[in-house]
Order: sequence, then C-alpha cells, then structure tokens
Amino acid sequence: MTAARTLARQSAYSQTTAAIAGLGKPRAKQAVHILTKRYGGPLGARYTVLVAGEYYDCGQHVLDALLPGATPEWLEIEPANPEDDFNEVE
Repeated sequence: MTAARTLARQSAYSQTTAAIAGLGKPRAKQAVHILTKRYGGPLGARYTVLVAGEYYDCGQHVLDALLPGATPEWLEIEPANPEDDFNEVE
C-alpha cells in the first residue's frame, strides 16, 4: 500500500471516528423558524425554514437534525428562495 493510500485511509478513519464521537455531545442551540409546511408530496411534508438569516427547503429528517443544532453547512443543504412558492405559474 502506498503512503498516500495509507494517509487517505487514516484520514477517512479519523473523520469517521470524530463524527461518531460527536454524536452524543450537545450542539450549540440555534434559532430555527418554521415558515411553511406543505403536504401532498410522495416524500411527506416539506418545510421552509429560516436559520441564521437564510431560508432552506427541507424534509422532516433534515428539520429533525436542524432543531437540536446541526448547521445547514454540516447537513450540506443549499439555501432556498421562499418567493418561488408565491410566484404564480402562467
């Protein structure tokens, strides 16, 4: 095994163990404001939430992660434009 592959494996192992170690620790609280809740899709309810001045469109699982303190960056979700929901389709 090459040195680069060994380093990559150790790096991946270190990242995984660090993530697992952080699972039980409390996260910093953040304000999560639920703005809209939409029903009717095949994946269940969809939410538009406001976190740290940015709007996000998410499902129940992501909302469940945001409420205890997971950041949108950590969850790798993209900001949404809530005005898209109110624009009329012609």
